[in-house]
Amino acid sequence: MPASGTIYGLRGIWTENDASGLSVHPRMGGASKERLNGRKLVCVTSTETAILVWLALGAGIAGGVFIVARSAVQIGSVAYRVMEKQMSGRAATRQTMLLTGAMIAAIVVTAFIAGYAIFAVFGSLLDSSGLLTNTTNGT
Repeated sequence: MPASGTIYGLRGIWTENDASGLSVHPRMGGASKERLNGRKLVCVTSTETAILVWLALGAGIAGGVFIVARSAVQIGSVAYRVMEKQMSGRAATRQTMLLTGAMIAAIVVTAFIAGYAIFAVFGSLLDSSGLLTNTTNGT
């Protein structure tokens, strides 16, 4: 093992000559050695997929909460403009109905996404604990 503070030992490479054949940036494309040897360069594991799914669920929930909060602020702004006589009642009613519709739709979509996430978490917990299996027949 080298005495200097190199990172060669992390890859199982002990000298600089052993590392000379490795590229920091592997070539991508149809003519690369890795592709010709049949080695896949891009592989997404199930853990990475699960992380991406939970990231998408979290982003969906955060987006829905943002839309609900933004709609509520906008409804307050419409009410203020009506009180200050900057907007007619008819225009305010139209905008309030539109913002309320967006808020309700965001609540429904957010509830659906959160419900799916809750079902996935508790379903896997209940399934792994054995509470969901039928034990009336002794099986």
